[in-house]
Amino acid sequence: MDLVRFGKGFNPLSPNALSTLVEYATTLVTGVVPSILYPRILSIQNGRNKTPATPAELCAVEFTSSPTLGVAIKLLEAFSTQNGSHVYRPEMLRCILRTGPGAQSSLGPQYF
Repeated sequence: MDLVRFGKGFNPLSPNALSTLVEYATTLVTGVVPSILYPRILSIQNGRNKTPATPAELCAVEFTSSPTLGVAIKLLEAFSTQNGSHVYRPEMLRCILRTGPGAQSSLGPQYF
């Protein structure tokens, strides 16, 4: 998925917003593994996690309860700074991170 398609199609209020965001993150950053992340989110939400949540996992949990562009951007940033990750498309990640809080401007909260 390219940046333009992601930016046009991402709606944090849609039912599949987290999976869309995580799928896009896998194209930018190494170490984002959906098959590990989703069960961890559920475990953390239910208080059954045996190991402490990482900053990225906490952001993902926050996104599930507060799906905004600000939290989505925070999650992408957390993925990029987690231990062992490598950003292999830094220019695309920078474009998203630069939108920052202004992402919720005149078009509303669901559009980049």
